[in-house]
Amino acid sequence: MDLHQRPVVIGIAGLGGYAACARREVFEAMKRPQPPVKLAAVCEPDLEGHADAVDELRGLGIHVCKSYKEMLKGKIEAVWLPVPIELHRPMTTQALAAGKAVLCEKPPAGAVDDLQAMIAARDRAKLPCVVGYQDIYHPATMLLKQCILNGQIGQVKSASVMACWPRDDRYWGRNKWAGRIRRNGIWVLDSPANNALSHYINLTLFLLGPEPHVPAVPELVEAELYRARPIENYDTVSMRVTLKGGVAVLSLLTHACTQTVDPVVQITGDCGMIRAYASDHAEITTCRGTHTVSLLGGRQHMIERFAKLVRREPDDRAVATLESARPHLMVINGASEATAVCDVPKEHVESVPLEHGSLVHAAVGVEEAFVKAAREGRMLHESGRVPWSSPGGRRDLNGFRRFNGPMTA
Repeated sequence: MDLHQRPVVIGIAGLGGYAACARREVFEAMKRPQPPVKLAAVCEPDLEGHADAVDELRGLGIHVCKSYKEMLKGKIEAVWLPVPIELHRPMTTQALAAGKAVLCEKPPAGAVDDLQAMIAARDRAKLPCVVGYQDIYHPATMLLKQCILNGQIGQVKSASVMACWPRDDRYWGRNKWAGRIRRNGIWVLDSPANNALSHYINLTLFLLGPEPHVPAVPELVEAELYRARPIENYDTVSMRVTLKGGVAVLSLLTHACTQTVDPVVQITGDCGMIRAYASDHAEITTCRGTHTVSLLGGRQHMIERFAKLVRREPDDRAVATLESARPHLMVINGASEATAVCDVPKEHVESVPLEHGSLVHAAVGVEEAFVKAAREGRMLHESGRVPWSSPGGRRDLNGFRRFNGPMTA
């Protein structure tokens, strides 16, 4: 078989959590007439705790390794790393040093310093190393970007990202790094803006970049950081990022809520608008009407595009490179340097049980406040819609190269 037709042989780190989702996506890709990838190995230190998955994988002829080091010694060409944030840098650099291409989950790191070290490791290895921001790889993403670059919505005036995703006790207790600022001496900065909802900030910054494959450059971040539950970092964020060229991106994101408001990315021009809805679909509105495009299947596009990169085959789909992830990470680091995390006063926090009995600690009124603040283009404290909001701080991001740690109260 020709090299370009042979599937890329990969290994996945982990069996539980998001690794199980990654495994399902790879199995789905392997069903294709010409599968882009083939799963040959997995590694997991707790094999006993995943006995059923181990038996299934071994029955399929997939090598199950007790350690990452063992898996890297095997006959694989690439690794997918759906692992905790603190492991992204060390596991990426180990894989690259072992001659394996890398698909690293998002965010690639908790600090720009670690990201730069990953870029250096990639450059030394001269191998592909990309990030699991699956929306970037979807063909519709480049279509949306071309609409902006071609002036179909006119000159961009503003942008916003808004989402309310309830997360309960089980979510925050699922691992030892959820809601943490630092873990094992490594910056994690886990929050809605740097984990579950980071996709949409990253997507917005990519779409607003000045060239087809180049993201926007953030120059200033203003941030308000709040927590309704007793975690280290924040579960609610209101921030405004000013980009090179003057466009402002407003982000309103929370896990401290009881109602779901799925993510909406809105980019407004002087004669049109783009609205992208939660990795589902996007609407392009111009003077000619509204055109809808699908955003479904991003992970499959990501797997296919990654395989093309490993095989060095041309492809029109965009790639979430380490460099394209830097603007988002600059914003996250800058926000934490700009202001301390504020506790939502107890009288404005309600604990609400979900159907399975687990509790959500919600900031009262946050959903309605976010929807209206996004519509008005205001940060939370500017809207005056909740009594627990207050002005935050700001951080100049020009020349930002190192995270100095979060501001403390």
